[in-house]
Amino acid sequence: MKPLFQYPETAAVIFMIGVSLFLACYSYSRRRHLFDPRFFFPLLYCFVTVSPCLNFLLLGGNYNRGVRLDVLPEVLYSCTSAIVAFHVGVTLSMGRLSKVKFGISKSLPLKITRPEAHEAALLVRTMAFVGSGITIIVFAYCISEVFASQPEGGGVSKSQFFLYVDESTMRMLHFSSALASALLVIFVLSDALTQKDAISWPGLVLLPTFSLLCILNGEREFILVCGIWVAANYHKLSRVVLISLLIALLIFLGLVPIIRREGLGANNIMAGLEKSDSRLFTESLMVLSPNLLIFTNVVTIVPDQEKYWLGRSPMNALISFSPVASESVDYTPTYWFADVYEYQGTSGYAFSQDAEAYLNFGYVGVPFWYVLWGVFIGYTYRRAFQPTADLADIFLWWQSAMAFMFAIRADIRTPLKIIVFGYIATHLMLFLARLLLSNRTSRLGG
Repeated sequence: MKPLFQYPETAAVIFMIGVSLFLACYSYSRRRHLFDPRFFFPLLYCFVTVSPCLNFLLLGGNYNRGVRLDVLPEVLYSCTSAIVAFHVGVTLSMGRLSKVKFGISKSLPLKITRPEAHEAALLVRTMAFVGSGITIIVFAYCISEVFASQPEGGGVSKSQFFLYVDESTMRMLHFSSALASALLVIFVLSDALTQKDAISWPGLVLLPTFSLLCILNGEREFILVCGIWVAANYHKLSRVVLISLLIALLIFLGLVPIIRREGLGANNIMAGLEKSDSRLFTESLMVLSPNLLIFTNVVTIVPDQEKYWLGRSPMNALISFSPVASESVDYTPTYWFADVYEYQGTSGYAFSQDAEAYLNFGYVGVPFWYVLWGVFIGYTYRRAFQPTADLADIFLWWQSAMAFMFAIRADIRTPLKIIVFGYIATHLMLFLARLLLSNRTSRLGG
């Protein structure tokens, strides 16, 4: 290998890490709040983005096949602009809350003291438990259909595994997985707000079951849901338990890509684990997302071979909620990338918000896109952590935070639908809970 500083991406990597650490440390020093989005997002986004570079520059590993190294430095600088823009957006929407210190133990902003609010939260907890259970059953059914479609029990990779699955099953699989994640977040939060102990028997049923199904299907959504469970119960867990859980999540984060390489299904998973070693685990942990592959190739393709979309993808994402939307609306950046990128399999790579911003508006679109994300996430955060916050504010913040973290490696439609459906489900449950409580109070009064 050449000396470290002879690689053109080295300076961009150092610059991005420096900016991310500065903004995260500055935000934490001002408010001392682990769940301030200006603290955790720069660290998360920076790690997901530059870790493949560190794997290559420091550990001698390889980039994802197909990363365009000729445009890599400018892409990394563009990603750095996304971090700065997100910080600006959150700050703009925080208002006076930006100066309030919470301390590291304030994971949930509301301690329910009013009896009616506590009873409403208990009813929401029950409804979320039932809804999550039903959705997880549908998710399990879809996975069984995927397995049943395989001619020899499974492919050698996730992309090949889905070659034989019909489109309706795939849609139901993705919808049930996203809806289960949203409902589980509602359950986790209502459970944390109403139960004295961190662990309850419904949680012991739902979370491990959903996690196991995600592992069998080669997905990592369960890590976000379990991470929110840790955040929601942060003040109830001892330091030893907290560190142990975070280490366990980190291990699963590295193991899932290893599992996906061998193929899905129990037998393939065991074969993948038997072949794994420390080198494979480190590489899987360092190359969590194909963001650089996607972004560098989009830069190469657009605008030389394809025109800018000029807002078509977010507009189509909004139109997709209409029951009379045309089929062309379903041509998302993910499907577009599958068509134009020669190494793309049938399902392998998702997309990313930074690449989608560039696809629509070029490099200038990236900071603009993330300013808007920052304003929205900052708004939900401010609403959840103000003294007058109610259950809906808390649920919306954590749903949005989960969807936004997932959005790092998805086009805009996926996180948007998670947020919208989660918002609708939350308000519907709260409406039903308050209606039931009102009827019960009327009967008792009568």
